[in-house]
Amino acid sequence: MRNNVVPAADIEFQNLRPGGASVLRNKFFTKGMWRAGYPSPGRRHNFVYRLPVLHSFDRSNGDSIPMSETTAMTIPRPIAEISSYHAHIYYDPATTRPTAEQLRTWIGERFPVQLGRWHDVRVGPHDGAMFQVAFAKEHFATLVPWLMLNHGGLSILVHPNTVNPRRDHADDPFWIGTSLPIHDEKLPSESELEGAPQPNTAPHLTP
Repeated sequence: MRNNVVPAADIEFQNLRPGGASVLRNKFFTKGMWRAGYPSPGRRHNFVYRLPVLHSFDRSNGDSIPMSETTAMTIPRPIAEISSYHAHIYYDPATTRPTAEQLRTWIGERFPVQLGRWHDVRVGPHDGAMFQVAFAKEHFATLVPWLMLNHGGLSILVHPNTVNPRRDHADDPFWIGTSLPIHDEKLPSESELEGAPQPNTAPHLTP
């Protein structure tokens, strides 16, 4: 670690190698960072800290890539870009379909959403069997936390719907449970905006 230390200002990020950790040199301990080095010579309070490497998914094969390799944003995007959301609930037809069936029933009893068809084989960009839950923006704050607590070990991809389906699935989603590969090359980068779905459930229970 010492061999990688170079003279720097009070705060400096240094990439040691592609895909490697970054180093922060700071004369004060920073909350949330863990110390991985030693005081550098000649500077009493100058420590070296290792930071965790943040990764995003390589959609083609499931490998992770450093987030530093992704495109930096110059201005923030407004949340008005989002017209609705999808939650893709993955399962194994041979082992975990009963868990998915129970979860689907529970969702229908509690939320006004549109439940999609069962896909026991891979379809579109998805790397496994799944069914889709389409829901309006106003239900995000209740449905998503409920899924966090009740996914039963299943993997769930939650993504926004904008005019760019490829980005929605590959760059802007999040996972509940274990993440899976997304084959975004099968998705267009431009599409008509998908509005709020028509619910096909009859909720009668409180989440």
